[in-house]
Amino acid sequence: MEEICPKEKEFRALFSSKSECLCSSSGVIAEDALCSTLNLPSCDRAKDIQYSLYLEIVYNHLRFAVDKGFSWPQVCQIPYIAGSLLQRVKVQKLPTFLKYLFTQSSNWSQILGPRNYKLYMEFLCQSIVQHFLLYKYVFSFVPRKVPQLNLTVYTPVEPYSLSEGKPIEIWNYEQQFAELVNEEQELLKKYESMEAKCTQEMFDEVLDQTEGDFEKEDVETLVKNVASVFCDKIQDTLMASVEQKHEEMLINIKKVLLPRPPALGPYTKLKARATAHLTKKPSQISNNEI
Repeated sequence: MEEICPKEKEFRALFSSKSECLCSSSGVIAEDALCSTLNLPSCDRAKDIQYSLYLEIVYNHLRFAVDKGFSWPQVCQIPYIAGSLLQRVKVQKLPTFLKYLFTQSSNWSQILGPRNYKLYMEFLCQSIVQHFLLYKYVFSFVPRKVPQLNLTVYTPVEPYSLSEGKPIEIWNYEQQFAELVNEEQELLKKYESMEAKCTQEMFDEVLDQTEGDFEKEDVETLVKNVASVFCDKIQDTLMASVEQKHEEMLINIKKVLLPRPPALGPYTKLKARATAHLTKKPSQISNNEI
């Protein structure tokens, strides 16, 4: 908190244009007007209670001086006196503070005059001196800074009604079974993509060799190369198909070995698929039957 010594001209302008605001309106408006006139930073009461109290005390001292008819030069000295007093409230004890008031009595009496000095000392005794310990605590207290963060709160989903509920062991089983089904679908997409890529590569290699004019010998060589490429790609496709069936079988084994709640009955889907494999060609077996 800095000591204030405004000029007489500024105070004349303040009280001539804003006297009604300073003397009769709310403390917030009065403090804002005081900060504007004295070139002080604006006050946020919620964040800095010490600075707010400091401005309120200076404002009350100024209002007292104006109400009691102090001259303008005397009014201009009030913020300086109030600021010096508040500085000492923070660091001094009450006996030392009273001693300071006594040592400054002659100086302030010359500045304010006998009448106004007596009035102002009575005002100090009824305000700062009477509430000295309270002011000292407020100005000496180090407020705890609480960080403020903007966080997104996700509310839980609406629960199902009790009629739609199911035992926890059945729910856990369905969750684990659904994970295996998703794994099976991802495997199918993977090998379908590999098959399409292999077919496209085979056609690209064949088409690259068929461009331009050919002699009889070139045609024979071309046929051999195309046959070789076709056989290689077919071999790769068959190996990928075997690997796919192996991984699908492992997933099906996991489904069978998954602990199944007795309420759902036995897991019998593999028996139905065994008959389908015997009656259908491999190309006719649907992935949904695996």
